[in-house]
Amino acid sequence: SYCADPSGAGTSCGDWDDERMAAVQYAALKGWFDLFPERRSKPLFLTGESYAGIYVPKLAQQILDHRDPDVYPQLRGFAVGDGCLGTESGICGGDKPWWNLLFLYGHGQISTLLWESILRECGEQHLKFGTGESPAGCSAALARVGGEAGGYFAYGLYDDCIYQEGLRRSRRRLGVRSDGSVGGLAARLGLGAKEVGGALNDYACGGGDAQSVWTNQSSVRAALHVPLNSFFFNGDNGAGMVYRSTEPNLMPFYRRVAKESELRVLIY
Repeated sequence: SYCADPSGAGTSCGDWDDERMAAVQYAALKGWFDLFPERRSKPLFLTGESYAGIYVPKLAQQILDHRDPDVYPQLRGFAVGDGCLGTESGICGGDKPWWNLLFLYGHGQISTLLWESILRECGEQHLKFGTGESPAGCSAALARVGGEAGGYFAYGLYDDCIYQEGLRRSRRRLGVRSDGSVGGLAARLGLGAKEVGGALNDYACGGGDAQSVWTNQSSVRAALHVPLNSFFFNGDNGAGMVYRSTEPNLMPFYRRVAKESELRVLIY
């Protein structure tokens, strides 16, 4: 982002929220069709996962509301996987812990004893909707979740990769040192540094670090046609920028699409 600050820092374009992001996405899409008018004859499907559960429907909403003849006719449908829904639902954009707890307990990452303790101390309604003040004992019960679940990466829960340490953690545990020498388990197994991957199936973990490692390569920046000294930051989950979740609930929009349009929609 290069708006007011030539460094390209995440704050150089000001604060962001769901409405502003939708407007900017639409402007970028319209600009793309203006640059490549031959693409107007192709059907347009929008897809995404996670917080794109906000971005994708909000962009579709912009297209439907503007009804620009250079953009609107191309839209055929959209798909959202594992998507956020809005701040009122507690599924992304809110601080309601119910769905994360259900995910961890359902996959055996926290014990039944802890799960029952959380339900007893917090109550299902509070965990889902945050109604009223936090019940006494609820915070203490929730604080035990991290210790039981440990480090994990939700998109590969049963793998050995965790998010920020994905590129390094497993190799260190197996005995690959920072200088490339090998000790520990790797040495006992007779493995060289290049033979030790990062996860259960012996491949290197990705995670949050992978993007930075990739974009910091001069060959990648040359291929992207950006200056070699460009500043990249990882904006995942709004890090490095000011972003507020402002969409309360997209269910009314989904009902509108179902009743008033012929768009094909997949939620999975």
